[in-house]
Amino acid sequence: MTLALFMEIQTPRLRRFFKSAAMFPAILSVTVVAQIWLAFYEPNWGLFNSILRAIGMDSWTHSWLTEKNTVMLSIGLTFLWQYIGLNAMLFYTGIKTIPKSYYEAALIDGANFAQVCMRITIPLLQNIIKYVLILSTLGSMAFYSHVRVMTAGGPGDKSRTVIYQMYYTAFDTSEFGKGTAIAVVFILECLLISFLIQRFVARDKLEF
Repeated sequence: MTLALFMEIQTPRLRRFFKSAAMFPAILSVTVVAQIWLAFYEPNWGLFNSILRAIGMDSWTHSWLTEKNTVMLSIGLTFLWQYIGLNAMLFYTGIKTIPKSYYEAALIDGANFAQVCMRITIPLLQNIIKYVLILSTLGSMAFYSHVRVMTAGGPGDKSRTVIYQMYYTAFDTSEFGKGTAIAVVFILECLLISFLIQRFVARDKLEF
């Protein structure tokens, strides 16, 4: 939402640039994104460790994808980079549907940018917030492709998500019963989370 608000206050030319930049990672293949970030995380010549060494912070360098304390954070950052722009565009589209007369009235009353966001923009985006929350939560729970390409569940089993564990159990160890049980529990979890979000987020019907 912060990115969407940032795009909204830009000039038309900058706005077009930021919208294109936000959507670019989301249209890339997961394999392409994973390979790019594998190069960033490479311990010897990767971008992140090279920057840390260049600024004299050698002690902060890591083997990002093979250390248990950093592996999930590293994969999560890759996932975030790929899809945060898509969510920002959903919020931006929602912002554009809010009537401009609301903002004009707020400015006449002397409201500042923060007050406009808290009193007008965010309350009127509650349906978009609900949709993005469901999309992001369930998408994060179904986190498989990045793990498969970047670490294959390693080191050990530290980066195995629920979906990866289901795949590993069913197809790598041929324990199809356990794999099916994991799938059933996963579906029930998704249904429960979706119900809770539908029940407690954006319960009021908006009309404007």
